[in-house]
Amino acid sequence: MNHKIFLCENTMEGIFSGIFDAWNQAREIGHMHCRIETKVPFYHRIEDENKTQWNLQEYEKNYELFSEYVEVEPNADHAQRVIRTILERMGQEVYEGIYMALSAEAEDLMQECVRNPEYDKGNSVYKLMVAGLKLKHGEQIMDHLTNPYVANVFKLIRRVNNEACREKQFLRFKELKNGVLFAKIGPDNNVLQMIAPHFADRYPLENFMIYDEKRKMFVVHEQRKAWVVVQNEEVNQDMIHQFTEQEAYYEDLFRMFCKTIAIEARTNYRLQQQMCPIKFQKYMLEFD
Repeated sequence: MNHKIFLCENTMEGIFSGIFDAWNQAREIGHMHCRIETKVPFYHRIEDENKTQWNLQEYEKNYELFSEYVEVEPNADHAQRVIRTILERMGQEVYEGIYMALSAEAEDLMQECVRNPEYDKGNSVYKLMVAGLKLKHGEQIMDHLTNPYVANVFKLIRRVNNEACREKQFLRFKELKNGVLFAKIGPDNNVLQMIAPHFADRYPLENFMIYDEKRKMFVVHEQRKAWVVVQNEEVNQDMIHQFTEQEAYYEDLFRMFCKTIAIEARTNYRLQQQMCPIKFQKYMLEFD
């Protein structure tokens, strides 16, 4: 029997909508003949004289013979029904893990998905759900690492979680003239909404913005209010370079401190890059 392959947008709503459609189709042809494929993103970096730009493209897909491809339209209601099923049958912890896995966008992980579509992140989550809903205790599905789809989801979770933890450690705020704390990041994976609760809890009385320049996404937090996400917006370059005098003074002071305490004879750049990779250093003032 031919496979039916559901092509989904690279969003939570898009992938969960694809899972909903695949599940309905599987009632007729079986889960083994249904597959989810995500439209894999590729962020191409362009260095300009004044700034870095990121262009979003898609990897070229190799279409299979004797397979039917179905374009999935994102549907909020269908996505919510899938989420509700995960929460009710497998629990909050499994849902949070799935959310992390679907946030994976690192280039090496996405190339792997293109080479082996069976382990596409969307398909791995779909097959994990198929296995999990067969269990009496669905919340134990993440313990079944002998299942290749569960193992792949676990690998994605670990990569995304590691990067989110590092962003919490290495993110640097700067105080703008309007009093807003501003930070810029460019993570491999879509971790912005995972780190936002940490900073909202830590700085509840501050107005701050965290900008993901790769995905053109902001987290905006107004003091004493809940944080919100703003998408597809360009940052005002003039505004983010207007610092308070105090900010400029303490930045220079901190750079001087880092330079002063360094022991030249013990310089070890390889170890430094292991502990703090270059992709984070470009957003940290001590490496300016």
